Amino acid sequence: MITSVNNPEFWDEIYKEKLNRWDLKTPTPVFLELLNKEFFRQKSSLLIAGCGKGYDAFEAAEFGLNVSAVDFSLEEFSDGPPLGMDEQETIKIFSEFLTLESTDRDLNSPKPRKGREILHIYRKDK
Repeated sequence: MITSVNNPEFWDEIYKEKLNRWDLKTPTPVFLELLNKEFFRQKSSLLIAGCGKGYDAFEAAEFGLNVSAVDFSLEEFSDGPPLGMDEQETIKIFSEFLTLESTDRDLNSPKPRKGREILHIYRKDK
């Protein structure tokens, strides 16, 4: 087993072996509590790193936040990636830290999301 959490293959292996016991299949209760207590201001930007299936991202978007959600593992999305948020907002947020190398709209998305998703490939400048 790969032991570095900074390696995408580590997370892919976790998902392949079904060791992702943290997946509640719903938004995280504490995150819902923060939304309900209006911890976040409407229309604020939020980056959810390690978004998994995107449950929290969906809730945040429903609440009115501008959400960017990313995950290290492609295996987690073997049945389709999570719904992406506004493309220009995502590029704006990530471009502060990374350089956009390419985009891909030809994703194997499920029918409800087909044609509405885009994959951004970024690189970190040295």
